[in-house]
Amino acid sequence: MDSFFIYRLPGENEFIGGSGTAKKGLDYGFVISSFYNFKDATMTISKEDDFTLESLKDFQIDKILSEREEQIEPLFPFPEYTTLREEYLEDVNEIISTLNAKEKTVYSRVICGKENIDLYSTILALEKAFPDAMIFCFHTPQSGTWIGATPEKLLSNRDCHLSTMALAGTREANGEKAWDSKNIEEQRIVTEYIAETFNRHGISFCHDPNPHTKIVGKLEHLCTEFSAEADFKDNLNQLCHFLYDLSPTPALCGLPKMKSFETIKRKERFSRAYYGGFAGPFSTNGDFSLYVILRSVRIDGKRWCMYAGGGITASSAAEEEWDETENKASSVLEKIYFIR
Repeated sequence: MDSFFIYRLPGENEFIGGSGTAKKGLDYGFVISSFYNFKDATMTISKEDDFTLESLKDFQIDKILSEREEQIEPLFPFPEYTTLREEYLEDVNEIISTLNAKEKTVYSRVICGKENIDLYSTILALEKAFPDAMIFCFHTPQSGTWIGATPEKLLSNRDCHLSTMALAGTREANGEKAWDSKNIEEQRIVTEYIAETFNRHGISFCHDPNPHTKIVGKLEHLCTEFSAEADFKDNLNQLCHFLYDLSPTPALCGLPKMKSFETIKRKERFSRAYYGGFAGPFSTNGDFSLYVILRSVRIDGKRWCMYAGGGITASSAAEEEWDETENKASSVLEKIYFIR
């Protein structure tokens, strides 16, 4: 077995999986794309055989790595150490000082460990804890193994009906009635970018001008839903251009996009790899459900790491941003089953 995928879409009960070959490019199958260099690091896992939840019980990462005839180097290096709190606070304060009122940079940190992870027990725990997230696990030689529960849809299509969301702003799900100005501004930035992206590609869209609160486990976010009509079935190249323009959204990168992208590459002391990219099924009838890869753990043998980020604006406070990443990371890590 070269590669596999298994996922459950939000609100559904059934896991769907498959195993096969991972090939470069966006095609029919299970698509994964990285945060960096999308066109070079986008892959599609074909479904040549079934892969079920029970299959996860037999999947041993160490065994796969040791038995592989050809040693394939991952496309992105594995993080070397957990981000230090002092480093993070210093970097965030520096980023804040460079932003004006209409700018945003998403800065992330990484938590590393050296335990084996029980994929089967973990995916069941994630399924139970996050009914409104896409639960996923995938493995390719180039990407390594990833498991997670993402609440953020990048783009889906069903019978030429497109939908996406602007998901930004984070706080503990505590029933507060009003969101603060920092989170409202962060949400506005993401919403405007998505609207501009639709306009650039000549796609008419509708969206609710009043974002609602979306609860994901013990956290909640501001969410604006978008819908549109478009047919990409016979034009994958057009779809690729739209996806690569849409992703990463300001919810995972920032705005202005290139300025934020350069700040991330310069300041973060690790590769994001597929964190902040996207993954999901793409059917031969043209339907697809692509979700942003976040709230996820990357696994390499007995090593693992988790990425957690937040939107930094001119009104951010570094200590509060650290606390937000703590909440995001703990919401998933407390569901991980470690084999010690």
